[in-house]
Amino acid sequence: MTKLHLLGTGGGLLCAGRNPSSYLLETDEGHILFDCGDGVSSKLVSSGYDWRLLKAIVISHSHADHLGGFPLLIQQIHLSRRENPLYIYGPSEFIEQIYVHLGVYYLFPGSFSFGFKIFSMQNRESFILDRVEILPLLTKHLERAKEKIPEGFPNRGESFAFKVKVKDKTFLYSADLQSFEDIRKYLEDCHYILIEVTHIKTETVIEWAEEHQKTEIIVTHISPEGARLI
Repeated sequence: MTKLHLLGTGGGLLCAGRNPSSYLLETDEGHILFDCGDGVSSKLVSSGYDWRLLKAIVISHSHADHLGGFPLLIQQIHLSRRENPLYIYGPSEFIEQIYVHLGVYYLFPGSFSFGFKIFSMQNRESFILDRVEILPLLTKHLERAKEKIPEGFPNRGESFAFKVKVKDKTFLYSADLQSFEDIRKYLEDCHYILIEVTHIKTETVIEWAEEHQKTEIIVTHISPEGARLI
């Protein structure tokens, strides 16, 4: 059985009752966590989660509302004493700095109870976790941010959406977008779409949905203003 658990559906500006982005894909072969917004560990602990089931963590980009819960999540997995390996996929600008990032919190992978395997994602180069196929799709979400990167910093403005195939079903997780056009051409054969709407025109999403009523669309990454309208 395949299930998608919405652990965090809020945006970068926090609103009561919604944690930032984090989504758990549950499959028969194991679980895959897409993004690690703040509060994801508490959410999983409160549900009695078995850390041994988590196969991989996939990071879309390095904004705090998508990555802020990562160090504590790794700490919880380590303290659970699980032994099976954990796979981490993310933009190269994050993966290249991951040991430094964790080291700030005195989390040194060599001392973990579990194997720690990291991989940099490349645009439109799919990877397979057991029988789950994931296709990273580079978007323009951080295109404008490139202009603000100070000299000497390793950031490159990498941000990904993901097209995921599980058995006979396909879904797309947009993560943050600069424009709906970043993903439009990848949507036609999707059964489910998980789309974050903070930075795009919701009218465009509604228009597309009206033309594709057989596709189930889940709208997330909701601002405080948007939450008041729901």
